[in-house]
Amino acid sequence: MRSRSWVQAHPHPPPAGGVGAGVETGFLNSCRQQHEGTDLPAGWPPADFLRAEIHNQDTREPAEPTIIGRTSIRYGLTENLLNYGGHIGYAVAPEFRRQGNATEILHQSLILLTDRGIHRVLINCDDDNVGSAAVIEASRGILEDLRFKPGDSLRTRRYWLTN
Repeated sequence: MRSRSWVQAHPHPPPAGGVGAGVETGFLNSCRQQHEGTDLPAGWPPADFLRAEIHNQDTREPAEPTIIGRTSIRYGLTENLLNYGGHIGYAVAPEFRRQGNATEILHQSLILLTDRGIHRVLINCDDDNVGSAAVIEASRGILEDLRFKPGDSLRTRRYWLTN
């Protein structure tokens, strides 16, 4: 049997492909600063970058968890986030899609925002991302509008959710 869990103490790892220790250290330091809200550019909101994991409980020996996705949770909105990014950005690895994982990641992200006193949440997705739009709408997201990001031909769907 597998169970989902969240790891908040460790942000998701940087992209693979020969990333050096210095880059990884810089990435982790940036995640820590954003979590703490320290040394951020003017107007930049605190944020958390978390990974979603599945722990295999079928074995007797502890096994490394499998990372199935990630979420970016922003505890405020800049003008750019208001128009194109939102409070939450999540992704699920292709082999773990269509199994309820995106819904769980979104719901856990909403809990963390509620814990910070944010009850009206903006979440956006690309207009052609049918799966994400379905997850957001099934989670009571209300479509406000669609917007074009300057220099991009794809529209962004903007949804509001109330916790």
